[in-house]
Amino acid sequence: MRLRKTNPGDLPQLKALWALGFGDTEQEIEAFFAISYPTATGFCAEEDGKVIAAAYALPQELAWGEKSCRSAYLYAVTTHPDFRRQGIARALIAELTAKAGENKLAFVTLEVRESNAPAIALYTGAGFAPVGKRKNFYSNPTENAVLMTISLI
Repeated sequence: MRLRKTNPGDLPQLKALWALGFGDTEQEIEAFFAISYPTATGFCAEEDGKVIAAAYALPQELAWGEKSCRSAYLYAVTTHPDFRRQGIARALIAELTAKAGENKLAFVTLEVRESNAPAIALYTGAGFAPVGKRKNFYSNPTENAVLMTISLI
């Protein structure tokens, strides 16, 4: 297995992986890759030329008064069902947070469904801590999001 940044040549595989991982409609997938993907930093795990997992972080600039800090929003992490529970997502998250730290980002934040105990355990194991909730953040079904952050400074 090899970890690397994603590139435009990966798009067909990334879209198929997204559909498997999240069950979004083709329209939703196309919207993410048209609107958010160009500004995202994506990392993938590849085995025998096949993308088997991916993680995407979007840049954020937070400002208060005259001060600001750069951070990242971990938008999505998914692993092909045949490769789950092998530490691949954890390796991608570690790679992404290490690169964020190298680029002097202050922190990485994410949201996760309150009922998604395996994902919460994954993020906690990667160093993220819960810092709040977003009420009714998700739909289908309506559910709260747990807001999690890892400090890099």
